[in-house]
Amino acid sequence: MVVGTGVEDYFDSGYYFGADSGLANGLPFTSSFAGLPLFDRTDTVERISAYRFHSADPLMFNDGGALVWRVGAKGLPGTTKCGNPLPPSGPLPPAPPPAPPPPGPGHTPAPPPGPPHPAPPPVKTDGCADGTCDAFCENPTVRGCLASWSSPTNMRARRSGAACGGALGPCKSPADACGAGWEVCLGENGSELAAFRTAMTPSACATGDPRAFATAMSHSNPEYKPDAGKGMCPPANRAQDNGCIPEGWGCEPICCGAACTVPSCPDMVWEGATRIHVDVAEGCCGSMSPQDSVGVLCCMTGVPPEPSSPPGRQGSAVVDELGRQLTAINFTSYGWVYTW
Repeated sequence: MVVGTGVEDYFDSGYYFGADSGLANGLPFTSSFAGLPLFDRTDTVERISAYRFHSADPLMFNDGGALVWRVGAKGLPGTTKCGNPLPPSGPLPPAPPPAPPPPGPGHTPAPPPGPPHPAPPPVKTDGCADGTCDAFCENPTVRGCLASWSSPTNMRARRSGAACGGALGPCKSPADACGAGWEVCLGENGSELAAFRTAMTPSACATGDPRAFATAMSHSNPEYKPDAGKGMCPPANRAQDNGCIPEGWGCEPICCGAACTVPSCPDMVWEGATRIHVDVAEGCCGSMSPQDSVGVLCCMTGVPPEPSSPPGRQGSAVVDELGRQLTAINFTSYGWVYTW
């Protein structure tokens, strides 16, 4: 039987995981034997994740057992909160010697306790330009970063070099909301879709956060619009990049979060489960308006971004509006590294 004054006692904590001592969201901690990775309380919902390993104090059974948990009782005078008599004052008597193992043939002594279980990894808190993580923080290679902008913008606009989002204020480019080594997801080519499908599951995309976080790819392509003669929707698990369309059929960007919507063509990323960003003005990937800006979905690239360069002549080289050096023959390569 586990007897305590509160559920937190069993997990080596107190004062209701710190929440009853003035900390609104408790005091998360981790150790080799017990921990509180998550404590999230609102006015109506409370979510707790706690663990306790009995590697140092194993519970031994011969033919099974039961765990009975009693907490929160109100004791009478002279008893503890759980109703047990108060211990006598003075030194405690010596503990009795341990009982010998039962004799008899076939008896096998209990094995020694094994090594402690490793503590769960801490939740990540980086990925966004302001040094924090706003959503999907359990995902090792995807982050949701809050962002806003003052005029219609292209989700694939190149970084301006001015970090933004969260406490840093509005963005000049959505990519500015992603931290170093992170870029707006689905922002370059169709081959990135395979990595995104591996990094994010349909269920996590749909329910991982109540808000909406947009990528930099439209969910369909004009070649599949109703009057194009190729069918209404692209095929499932499509690998080709749809681009970032500024207007028209299928222009809305792929999106993650409960505020995103399942479109009429839901098969682009996951069959039947692709979601898109739709709001009051139904902003398109290539022209996301200010009232649409809730957040951007940033994916880890492992390569810090290069500073942007203004177009024009720089020394003996000519640089275009994307910062590429133009020569008689221009070779451009793109590389993305994802780790899980």
